[in-house]
Amino acid sequence: MYSEEDFSKITIKPWQLFTDKQHLRDVVRDYCIQTGFSIIVQKANNKKWTVLCSDERCGWRLHACRLSDGLTWVIKSIQNPKHNCLGMQIKNPMVTSKWVARVLLEDIRANNDIPAKSNNNFL
Repeated sequence: MYSEEDFSKITIKPWQLFTDKQHLRDVVRDYCIQTGFSIIVQKANNKKWTVLCSDERCGWRLHACRLSDGLTWVIKSIQNPKHNCLGMQIKNPMVTSKWVARVLLEDIRANNDIPAKSNNNFL
């Protein structure tokens, strides 16, 4: 089962289990943002989820599916785990306000000195 570790690098690999599809999607999004690339959903339904690197020249591809218990999801394969693209150099479209709220809200609440507009380029 995938387990989160505070302040560590996110790793994804075949046969990692996730509690549900949303958990899988959140972890893959976090991984993409951390590694600096974005994805395109190639196939998505209630049994399968396949995503590709947004750079069409890159061969990175992840395929996941729901297990027979009807809830748990597993990464079945990752083709070309090393990206051969440059990734996102400045802005990543995977970083959305919903992602910021999910990932950074507690840090922002804990630090009242953060201005509403920051010079950080990662958003």
